[in-house]
Amino acid sequence: MEVHRAGGGINFTVRHIQSASDEDLYTAFVDHAKRMSQAGTTLMECKTGYGLRLDAELRMLRALTRAKRDDRCPVDVSITYCAAHAVPE
Repeated sequence: MEVHRAGGGINFTVRHIQSASDEDLYTAFVDHAKRMSQAGTTLMECKTGYGLRLDAELRMLRALTRAKRDDRCPVDVSITYCAAHAVPE
């Protein structure tokens, strides 16, 4: 709760997801996947639900699905819906 009150945590993530372009979401994900792959990660479970709005959720799902199908993404991707992370601000 301290992190949340300081402006971080879930609402920080929500704001960034809602303001990012589709390409920004995809590029950020692949960049994270590449770094994790270098550390030995082979599978990323990606929880959605951070958009807190239908349009943001759909954009996240499109970026994750694109990465899952892209041979340039160096890890396998598992997408899990995890609703109700937070109440929208």
